[in-house]
Amino acid sequence: MLNLNENKLKEEIKNINDDHNIKVLFRSENKDIWSKTVCNSELESAFYTNEFLNYQISYKKSFKKESYDFSFIVLVNNIPEAVFPIFIYEDKIPKIGYLDENLIPPLFQKHTNNKTKNKIYNFLFNLILKIKKEIKFENFFFFEICPKDKIVSSFRKFLSNIKHCQLDSPDLYLNLQAKISTIQKNIRKSYFSLIKKGTNFELIIFDPLKFDKTFWKDFQLLHLREAKRKTRSDQSWDVQYDNLIKNKSIFIFALKNNEVIAGSYFDISKDYAIYSVGAYNLQAKKNNLSHHMQYKAILEFKKRDIKWYYLGKFYDEKTGRNISKKDISISFFKKGFASDLIKNKKFNIII
Repeated sequence: MLNLNENKLKEEIKNINDDHNIKVLFRSENKDIWSKTVCNSELESAFYTNEFLNYQISYKKSFKKESYDFSFIVLVNNIPEAVFPIFIYEDKIPKIGYLDENLIPPLFQKHTNNKTKNKIYNFLFNLILKIKKEIKFENFFFFEICPKDKIVSSFRKFLSNIKHCQLDSPDLYLNLQAKISTIQKNIRKSYFSLIKKGTNFELIIFDPLKFDKTFWKDFQLLHLREAKRKTRSDQSWDVQYDNLIKNKSIFIFALKNNEVIAGSYFDISKDYAIYSVGAYNLQAKKNNLSHHMQYKAILEFKKRDIKWYYLGKFYDEKTGRNISKKDISISFFKKGFASDLIKNKKFNIII
């Protein structure tokens, strides 16, 4: 058992003495400030939005009942400078993480200079050491998940003074800032005939002003049938639907006899889109609706002036590390829509 006193630990973190006038505000109590800080960041990534974190903690609780959101805003001289997502949870042993078992670097404001960033990195690692004393977890992991090397460079420089092991963790991105003709050139040529085949079915972008929850529930049932098991809690699906209503995500689906036969869901922010979940029945697969769905989504992202589409981690036969053939196949499919293979890193922090 984790045996964590959440309120006690949060109070101790709030009261950490710091020489650089740094303090924290927890996201759970300050969601408006969190949202404003993300909106004023270097790159408004969907990975840091309130809505995405709400889903992630709900998803985590689907499997690990003892899961706590300790994500916080970092203030320097009472000015918000960064946000840092972090969950504490029980997985046979106590762990900290965010995406799977990995933390991601803090997201800074546009104006935050490198000196302040370095102070905040030091503060965060001291804080993590404080948490380690309380729950006694093992080593922890960070991975980069950003298309811009300039944004992650300060974190890499800081880690040069921290004991760690480093692994390649490449990411697939589509740069949506290019002209549509350039975007089309980045798509694998063989996909266009498959996209055209999929146009036999109309793809619908969910509009909460036109549709009720019925089609979303149909999509949930489709996912259950195709996965042949319940992969997560009903609450996590409800959180995603709430995000749809708030216009913080996009749901594209196809109907046959007024029943959902295919659907894809994407988390979005001002600058970012993330492919989250998809499900297709046999008829949809035969008609290559997954290709058509991706292309439809790309056109919608472009219409909304989103800058980057994150398709996922890149895996191939050389990746190793117990990557399944299914993961490699899915990665190959996604790579056909990517313009950039970003050479991000994963860091095992040894403390």
